[in-house]
Amino acid sequence: MNLELGFEQALENQQLIHGALKRVHIYVTRCDYEDYFQEAVIIYAQAYLKYRQRDQDLTKFKPYVFQKLVWRLTDMLRQEKQYFDFHS
Repeated sequence: MNLELGFEQALENQQLIHGALKRVHIYVTRCDYEDYFQEAVIIYAQAYLKYRQRDQDLTKFKPYVFQKLVWRLTDMLRQEKQYFDFHS
């Protein structure tokens, strides 16, 4: 399997990605919203690829990937905050 299939699925499920961004309080009004959206698409594609390699049951994939996006995006926000706290 290649990552292209994961990106196709991510583009089909953009609403889920926007929902995950909203859950971690990353809104469209942020100047770096598009950057976070692209990161979320990459995370989605990688998670889809790994999930398909481990498990063929796609009925549980959407809740799984939503939670994975929330966790990874929260980690990214936390890392960004630590960086700015340290350098200011």
